Amino acid sequence: LTIAFGDGYEKNYTDVLACTLSQPGKINVSLKIDEREEVTVPAGTYDAWHLEIDSGGETQHAWYTTDDKHTLLKYDNGESTFELTDAP
Repeated sequence: LTIAFGDGYEKNYTDVLACTLSQPGKINVSLKIDEREEVTVPAGTYDAWHLEIDSGGETQHAWYTTDDKHTLLKYDNGESTFELTDAP
C-alpha cells in the first residue's frame, strides 16, 4: 500500500494477520490525513502530515515529513510513543 500524502487523504484496506498458522485473521484498517501540522520531536520541529490509523478498534497516530522522503517523525500506538531523535 502506498500512501498518497495530501489533505483529506483516506484509504481503507483489509490486513491479513498470519501470526496463527491454522486460521489467519483479518482486520479492517482505515487511514486518514486531515491536514498538515507542526510537530516537535527531539530531532527538531517539522511541518508534518498527521496520519490517523484505525485498526481493529484501536487508533494509532503517525507523523511524517511533508518532503519527498516522508520520514517518520513520531508514532503513537496508544501505549507507547516513538520519536525521531536525530535529523534525517
